[in-house]
Amino acid sequence: MNERDLRKAIGTLPKERLEMMAFSVYALRRKQNDPLRKYKDFYYTRPLDWIDAFVEVSLPRYLRKAFGAIQDGARKIALIGPHGIGKTVFGSLLILWCGSVSEDCKIPTTASAWRQLTHFLWPEIHKWSGRVNWQKIGFQPTLLTRQARFYDESEAFAVACTNPATIEGAHALRVAGVYDEAKSIPRSTWDAMEGAFSSPGHHLQIAMSTPGEAAGKFYDICAKRPGNESWTVIQVSLRDAIRAGRISMPWARERRREWMSTNPVYINRVWGKFAEESSDTLIPLAWIYAAVNRWHAWKEAGGVVEGIVKLGADVSRGGRDRTAFAYRYKNVISKLDYYSRQQTADTMVTVGRIMLAIGNEGIAKPDVIGIGSGIVDRLKEQIGSRCIPINAAESVKCTDRTGTLGFVNLRSAMWWGLRERLDPETGDDLCLPDDPDLIGDLSAPKWKPTSGGKIAVESKDSIRERIGRSTDAGDAVAQVFFDEKDVKQYVTVG
Repeated sequence: MNERDLRKAIGTLPKERLEMMAFSVYALRRKQNDPLRKYKDFYYTRPLDWIDAFVEVSLPRYLRKAFGAIQDGARKIALIGPHGIGKTVFGSLLILWCGSVSEDCKIPTTASAWRQLTHFLWPEIHKWSGRVNWQKIGFQPTLLTRQARFYDESEAFAVACTNPATIEGAHALRVAGVYDEAKSIPRSTWDAMEGAFSSPGHHLQIAMSTPGEAAGKFYDICAKRPGNESWTVIQVSLRDAIRAGRISMPWARERRREWMSTNPVYINRVWGKFAEESSDTLIPLAWIYAAVNRWHAWKEAGGVVEGIVKLGADVSRGGRDRTAFAYRYKNVISKLDYYSRQQTADTMVTVGRIMLAIGNEGIAKPDVIGIGSGIVDRLKEQIGSRCIPINAAESVKCTDRTGTLGFVNLRSAMWWGLRERLDPETGDDLCLPDDPDLIGDLSAPKWKPTSGGKIAVESKDSIRERIGRSTDAGDAVAQVFFDEKDVKQYVTVG
């Protein structure tokens, strides 16, 4: 059709249709001349350029690499490394960039524990929003406590990883799922998020975490297990973090002396690697972290202690060992106290500390081996039956929860009982404090079945020789939870 024919055809159109066409042309020209439109179009796939243009920050090389991978076309990014490398900085800036350049966008943020969102990621989003030059952009989002509204159809929000249904409903032209501390997020949540990516669009998935046990979806991603090849994994080493000024060398060396290089906590938080577990590990690391998350939830709910206190006391025997007190209220270890060898040289001082801790109604469960015998004798004189001595070497007539396996000694029965209490399938939802020494202690012991059909948990001396220190806190917790009257009758001491 030539120009004359086109003009003739337009002349035959109704007035209303001509007005509509004129408005459409006007809107298109306005859209093309809109600075905010040009901003969105230019930075839609350029997070690194966006940061350089609008945020005053000097990013570590590995974070620039992560943002650069998205800019180069990667749609699934996993950032893994030691504690303190700036993972929440990465997540916060990504959310602010993605929401501000996308008119039709949903950004669900989730984490292995709700407190990770409320105490870390979302406060960090608010902090970094204050450092973005929104005036230069010509636009500013509306931030609520756990929600950010960018445009009418563009928002970021927090969802609990225990409620996958809220994630499945996130559908938009761009869905950007952000998984914080992804190591313990259940597979059901990952599967729900995948459903949000089923429709066509410019979607992103961002997972960031310190490592945990060598299992789970995040581990599969980082290990490039089949089905996870499309993920770009940014592994941050301890050396990378030190060079970036995020971790100091003295701190890393001090943690090595304190935790030892074989401690899973050291491997996870300092090396930034997954802690491999053998089949003879007594308590899986994932069970311990789950108990720690429950403790944080209990603490945030007010940390109310109920019932009388039961005190597990593992008494120092010298060297690097410490005396450890574990305070138990029902299924919660409210806190741990540690005392050096010098602080417990006088056994009567230790007796005084125990009596002060348990008050007039509490129960003390100190170990009786070695110098603990003198402490037990004095406590018996002072509080009588409220002192329950623990002799880890004595023989017992116990069975496990199935009633089929016995134990070679009381130590094995105590530790196996703790394992069964921590089992997520059949356990008691124990709450354990976020104490690196305790986490390392509980994940240290190994076990084996004997030819006589009994369970033998690794001795304290064997563990000390293998990892370079004693499991003082772990023993105190195992002691305080071993109570045949309070373990659902599955342990019966003869």
